[in-house]
Amino acid sequence: LLGDANLTATGTASGDWSTASLTNTVTTSGYATKLELSPDGRHAYIADDSEGMQVVDLQHPSGPAIVGNFNSGVGSAFDVVANATHAFVSHFMGDLHIVDVSNPSSPQPTGDVSLPDMGLAFGGSPHGLSLHGDALYVADGNAGIHHVDVSDPDNPSVSETFGTGATFFGVTVAGGYTFAATSAGLKVYDVARTNVATASLSGNATARSVVVSADGQTAFLANFNGGLDIFDISTPSNPQLLDNYSTAGLGHGVALSSDESLAFVADGPNGKLVLDVSNPSDIKFVGNHATTGSDTDGYVYDVAVASDD
Repeated sequence: LLGDANLTATGTASGDWSTASLTNTVTTSGYATKLELSPDGRHAYIADDSEGMQVVDLQHPSGPAIVGNFNSGVGSAFDVVANATHAFVSHFMGDLHIVDVSNPSSPQPTGDVSLPDMGLAFGGSPHGLSLHGDALYVADGNAGIHHVDVSDPDNPSVSETFGTGATFFGVTVAGGYTFAATSAGLKVYDVARTNVATASLSGNATARSVVVSADGQTAFLANFNGGLDIFDISTPSNPQLLDNYSTAGLGHGVALSSDESLAFVADGPNGKLVLDVSNPSDIKFVGNHATTGSDTDGYVYDVAVASDD
């Protein structure tokens, strides 16, 4: 699944991602920049800019189709994450909305919270969300990282804010540490919210998103200069760059296959990259799914993996 002005799906029947081809396209009314799959893989939730959050049924009898929409009316939808019952949508100017999606055709708002502006005239820009149980982490641009308690979907609350010295675009949590994709590269925070490490990406590029391996030993970052950087984070206070795959694109998002042998990179005008990362110290090119003609409108912002069989 690729996020751009449309939602497109590519697939392979042979397991050979070098020859994957377009299978479906869903056109949204806004400008899709982030997407999330429901835990059962049935639905895709799309942050569709001024059109709010779109809900796509990926198994609709007539093909993938938009079946629901939530629009807060308070600003462009920046990102969305979800669990089995609720979607969490961030908006420009610092609002976070929680939406009941138990009936995907009729998403209902349950709660919302304004994110701290941290003294900024217009607040932050909540580019990236990461959900870990009842804790939602928000990468909020120049306002840092917010930890939001969403244990009660009707009454979310900001528990703490941390992180300075960079613009924050993406965040995840693993092994008691918080890993952030920022304008300064990879930033690492311990449980005391101390910045224990800052590691530059190749070319001193901005990191736009970060994913950590299941064992917590490796971080994969979308490089805004194009491509992917991989870090050894086995010692979180001392991340080591293992390899970089550089392109002429603009890295926005990254997702891993279920066995973590492949990385899928939303590489802006360069399309969707498929990279072999089975040896993180030796990234290999597998395929590049173009973004011209009937595929998409020419720019890929995000990627999610529904099935990599």
